[in-house]
Amino acid sequence: MIIILKDILNIIKKSKKRLKIVIFPESWNIENLIEDNILYYPNYDIFPFESIDISNKIKAYRIKTLYNILNKNNDAIVFTTFHSLSRYTIPSDIFKNEILSFKINEDFNINPLVLGYKKTWNVYEHSEFSQKGFVKDIFIPIYDFPTRIELFDDEITRINFFDPYSQKSIKSSNNFTFVPGSEFMYKYENVYNKNLETFLINYKHKSTSFDIEIFETLPCILYEKKNTLLDYINIKI
Repeated sequence: MIIILKDILNIIKKSKKRLKIVIFPESWNIENLIEDNILYYPNYDIFPFESIDISNKIKAYRIKTLYNILNKNNDAIVFTTFHSLSRYTIPSDIFKNEILSFKINEDFNINPLVLGYKKTWNVYEHSEFSQKGFVKDIFIPIYDFPTRIELFDDEITRINFFDPYSQKSIKSSNNFTFVPGSEFMYKYENVYNKNLETFLINYKHKSTSFDIEIFETLPCILYEKKNTLLDYINIKI
């Protein structure tokens, strides 16, 4: 089966179309086909309203794909499924506003917690961050390694990419790009509260209470506008 899919992939690569979307009926074995210049937009690995978190790997795959499409990576191939293609995600205009570039000697005063990141003691996986004194470690989904930002107050004095297992620096840099860690951002919780109030009024369950975390599989509830991956493909930047 894998051999047949790789043959099909070779045909797709020869297509003259720039951005190519390959839709699979399900996500089984898709990861085994991923190579350079192939993006993966998987469906969530939990059911809606489950009280457990989406895996960081799934979050990173999805965010990285949306980021690349926004940045007009027109030579890429996107692997996805019918289900994932139809699910709402963060609106493209909001995502674009949250993409920020930073250089040494610039201020970095972002709170990753409200932009989809989980706080941990040490950073091992995508969409995690930690802060120890004036050092912030952030595993930004578009990178293969986490970023270590050394600060003097809010000013960036040093930027390094590091190995998440040894926690040792492997490469220094003069700049980095920050993107949301998830499609679900607490920064937009005020919209969620309004939508939830409307939901409760319509369904007459005013005594019902929800934890906001259970809506991680439905990021659309945070935003007035509704977008799918197809809206990203059709946008004009």
